[in-house]
Amino acid sequence: MLSIIIPQYKETFEFMRPLFQSLDGQRLIDFSQVEIIIVNDCGEPLHVEQFETYEHIRPHLISTAENAGVGVARQTGIDYAHGDFVMFIDADDCLNGQHALFRIMSAIYENPETDLFHGQFIEEQVIEDKYGLYLHNRDITFCHGKVYRKAFLTEKNVRCHPTLRYNEDSYFNALVYAEAEKVEYIDTPLLIWTCNPNSTVRLGGLYAYKKLPDYIQSVSDLCAELVARKKPQAKITFLQALNYIYFQLQDEAWGMKRVKEYRPAAIEAARGFFKRHEALYECGSTERLNFFNECRKQHGTPIMESQTFNQFMEEICK
Repeated sequence: MLSIIIPQYKETFEFMRPLFQSLDGQRLIDFSQVEIIIVNDCGEPLHVEQFETYEHIRPHLISTAENAGVGVARQTGIDYAHGDFVMFIDADDCLNGQHALFRIMSAIYENPETDLFHGQFIEEQVIEDKYGLYLHNRDITFCHGKVYRKAFLTEKNVRCHPTLRYNEDSYFNALVYAEAEKVEYIDTPLLIWTCNPNSTVRLGGLYAYKKLPDYIQSVSDLCAELVARKKPQAKITFLQALNYIYFQLQDEAWGMKRVKEYRPAAIEAARGFFKRHEALYECGSTERLNFFNECRKQHGTPIMESQTFNQFMEEICK
């Protein structure tokens, strides 16, 4: 059985109708082998009667004990789930086409011992009023299009972070990839990440600057967990994150009046991150330089650093 877990907070039934239609319209599958779990995070509840017009979907409606964010809602769904495999769909997303679940169920049938099925997903984008679609082929950050074997999550004690409200996907998936022994790829788009301008990830403007300390906290907790599990990915994760933080802080927008006030909190978070994991920094200078150059190449647009990396390290090591 496949359990589909849908966190829901303030999203109304009408708002979620495209998702429900995409689920109800799936073809070539036995719906008795699909369990739909909607986890209300202490927001506006849905009601069983609202689903009577649908032919196939009869969701389980459960709630978290208190409003705690998407991660806790997902974990509540995992703990409740009766399926051998679980997948997450956000309330503002939908399945891609009528055969997404057929492809997932076929993959599960052929490889039932797989820890993680890694599918593709499509991201809707609206940039300067222009609509576009972007195919995520081998994304390892988001939970979109991924299916997890529940027994694997239990055996390896891989759980959603209990307090993170930002970057919770990457924390969870990093642990999954660190522990998974068998990963299979489903080379077709399974899900559409719709363009919801009110989504946490889509919020632009000052949000990214205000939330940089939250990102740093999430990756710090991830490094601590990887160290506790004695995973070699701990050092790699630390060095990549340190360079990412450096380049984020070189954004010229930090010099703007509205943004400048958020920099001290980001620096303080970076200082705590380095102090907590300083032992992971103790590797060769050549190795650190390679990470720096790789991160610089991956940065979206060329930037002119306002400080050297050594100056940045001096600032956070004060």
